[in-house]
Amino acid sequence: MYKPEIRQGNSLDRAAVDQLAPGLTRDQVQYLLGRPVLKNLFDANRWDYVFYHRNRRDEEKCRLTVFFEQDRLARIEREPDGAAFDACIDQSTRIKPNKF
Repeated sequence: MYKPEIRQGNSLDRAAVDQLAPGLTRDQVQYLLGRPVLKNLFDANRWDYVFYHRNRRDEEKCRLTVFFEQDRLARIEREPDGAAFDACIDQSTRIKPNKF
C-alpha cells in the first residue's frame, strides 16, 4: 500500500538558525526564519517554528521557539536538543520534487 511522505510546517535553514542571537529585533528574526507557523494568541512574545515529517518508516517532529522581551530576542528553545534538532532541520530543507 502506498503511503505518501507528509511534510508540514516551517522549513528552517541551519545557517539562518545559527545567526539567531539575543538582541535581534522581531523583523530580523522574521527575515532569517520567515513567518512562524504558530503565534501564541495569549503570549505575543513567543513564536513557534514547527516542522513535521512522516514517511513509511518513521516520523520526525521538531520545534524552534523564540521568546522576545521588549521586542528583542531574549532566548531560544529547541526540541529535540543537539544533533537530533540539526538532523530535523536538514530533513525540513530536503524537498523532493513530485514525479507525475
